[in-house]
Amino acid sequence: MFLKKFLLISLLLFNVLALMSQNDSIKMRECNRIKFLAQEERKSIEIDTSVTLKLMHFKTEFTYLLKGEAICGTYTKNNYNYIIRSGQDILKLEKDPKIKSLYIDTLFLINKKIDLLKFGDKNIVLKLADYALLKSEIDRTVSDAYYTRAFKDTSLKFTSENLTNYYSNLYLLYSSEVDVAAKNVYKKRLISDYFMLSRLISVKKLSSKTQESISNIFNGTIKNCEDLLPDLKVFISELPKDIDLKIKTTTNFISLLKEKSCTDSKEYEMLVDTLIKFDKTTATIIAKAELLIVKKRYSEAVSSLNSAKAMTNDAAQLEDIDFQILEVQFYHLNNYQTAYRLALGISGSNKNKALQIAAKCVANSANSCGSSTFDRKCNYYYAAELAERAGDNGAASRYRASAPSSEEKFNNNNPSTVSLSCWGVTVNVR
Repeated sequence: MFLKKFLLISLLLFNVLALMSQNDSIKMRECNRIKFLAQEERKSIEIDTSVTLKLMHFKTEFTYLLKGEAICGTYTKNNYNYIIRSGQDILKLEKDPKIKSLYIDTLFLINKKIDLLKFGDKNIVLKLADYALLKSEIDRTVSDAYYTRAFKDTSLKFTSENLTNYYSNLYLLYSSEVDVAAKNVYKKRLISDYFMLSRLISVKKLSSKTQESISNIFNGTIKNCEDLLPDLKVFISELPKDIDLKIKTTTNFISLLKEKSCTDSKEYEMLVDTLIKFDKTTATIIAKAELLIVKKRYSEAVSSLNSAKAMTNDAAQLEDIDFQILEVQFYHLNNYQTAYRLALGISGSNKNKALQIAAKCVANSANSCGSSTFDRKCNYYYAAELAERAGDNGAASRYRASAPSSEEKFNNNNPSTVSLSCWGVTVNVR
């Protein structure tokens, strides 16, 4: 009895296994058939020269490859690569944006599966991030998550498009967020990631246009020092170890703080001192002088600018430094005699601005230059003459209005000229 039961069960198992084997055989034949048809479509692509026919073959191949995955089960790495290749070929030829986005939907899912199976290279995370922004239904949060994962590995092959897409998407997440707490998190990331992306742009030697695009978004979001400085402290503590990169990065952020009017901050001074330590050049000494001006340490600023002059032979740069010294002497130290002498010695692109300051020096000193009221008012003739030479006719007219009146000229015997001892010039009395 036992033997009969055993034989019966064995027979049933055999039949089941035979049926399963038969089904597996049918499935395998269908799997191979679909793969063969896909290969034939690829061969046809290589023969046909028409773009329309090529696109048709690519789409048919793509369909067969997708069917194959459903029938064959999980594909091998090469099989998935064939699907990706076919899909990318379609995207190159397809003109209809709606159809392209539908193919991107499928490619996104395939790449996601490849990523989970660990069949792709490490740059696949960037492709997933980009595809999430190109799908028929854009998924900004998913894209942001993939990009955030990607940035943990700086060895990835980041492109200008990757960085711009990421930062633009982050800004759109920030601008569309209504929850205050979540919005503040995005804003903090916009600040900290600006530094991170700027560093990547330097390391990867990406184009200046990439930095410009990132900066435009940043400047449209971050308006003042209060938004910027907390994250900058972290940045300063994590400057690159490479000297050239440290210099370049520090220089970029010195410029950034200038744009945001943060030059009176401790962080700005730290950056300038860091830059001088590693790159003592004319530019860094000038930056230090500008910092001293903000700190109202004007005499030290003039000393720094004179040091900068000693470090360069560039004529245009020397003219600019001289003009900066002139501005300190006039606007901050009120040294009108010194400023006047400096102004007359400046040429080049700053000449007219220097002459305008010279005119102001003469006008501002008028009440203390001359032995009589008449003589002192004659200073305005000279101020008007300097303003005219500077091309500032409006100022010249205002100065003449302060010059001696007809009655004052008559009472002083209508002199044709007057010597101005303060300036060592003789002016015509008009």
